[in-house]
Amino acid sequence: EVRREVARASRGETPEPAVVASRAEPRGDLPWPDARDRSLAVERGFAKLVVQRPDLLGADWDGITADDFSHPAYRAIWEAALQAAGTPAAGEWSQRLREASPSQTVHQLVIALAVEQTLNEPDRAYVEMYAATLKLRSVDRAISTLKSRIQRTNPVDQDAAYRTMFGELIGMEAQRKELLLRTIGARD
Repeated sequence: EVRREVARASRGETPEPAVVASRAEPRGDLPWPDARDRSLAVERGFAKLVVQRPDLLGADWDGITADDFSHPAYRAIWEAALQAAGTPAAGEWSQRLREASPSQTVHQLVIALAVEQTLNEPDRAYVEMYAATLKLRSVDRAISTLKSRIQRTNPVDQDAAYRTMFGELIGMEAQRKELLLRTIGARD
């Protein structure tokens, strides 16, 4: 049923009412991410790499953390991957991911991502650029939040706090510049 619905979605068709009803998660479970939401495309693509090609991720998981994901379902897949990686290698990777999470959304999303096609066969350089792009989006969100805090801070009355935040902003902007270079495959 999942494969049929993935094929239907790839053709741009809407799911059948029975499928929409079956996708209703129990109370407290995670929301289902919209595959057509362009603001989540990088998170979805990286989650797909985690599900399909975990062997291409670096030993340090390419510096990615759960905080780099804005959608809770993609974050949960990442957390499941970290947990599954610490378990003995018995069983198929997607099965281990599903076992590492109690979420029905994660179970269904792992299955959907496992069968979703990729445009090209990914390699290590591709994963590094994708990870840098995901991290860049996270840093951009943090910069935006920090700039907002700086704008609300009076530099005269709160000089120490203002200077601290400004120093953090300079560090984040340097990190952003480095990530931008990595997204295009440039090396140090």
